[in-house]
Amino acid sequence: MIKFTDAYYIVQKIITRNNLIAEVFALHNELLENEIFIKNDMKEFYKRQYDRVIVINNISRLQLAEFSIERHLQINEIMRELRLYTGTAEVAIIKEKNRYIKDLLNQKYMEIECIQSQIPDRGVATNYILYTYDPQERCGESII
Repeated sequence: MIKFTDAYYIVQKIITRNNLIAEVFALHNELLENEIFIKNDMKEFYKRQYDRVIVINNISRLQLAEFSIERHLQINEIMRELRLYTGTAEVAIIKEKNRYIKDLLNQKYMEIECIQSQIPDRGVATNYILYTYDPQERCGESII
């Protein structure tokens, strides 16, 4: 039979583990929010780039009918604005924060595994397992 003092210790471990699991889910949610922000920023950026290309094509069509140096200079100016996405300073900060969160998640998973090893897997207090993920995966690719 399990003693009350032993049960108290086991239940405390379970509560601690469950609190860590809740923190892991909150961190995953934060990662996902950050990823959504970055994706939306990229989406807006490429929409502006797309619009620039459409403007260039429209101006170029006018050049077919009658060449104009002004339109040529206008095309050149717009072409200088075309580039691939590199992100803003805010996006760079968010990416750094995501790296920190992933490191924090690794620590949380190690703590959970340590606590789980101290909880009996038979009897009244069972040790249910939180399946961990590969920290190199993007947050939407892992299944917990």
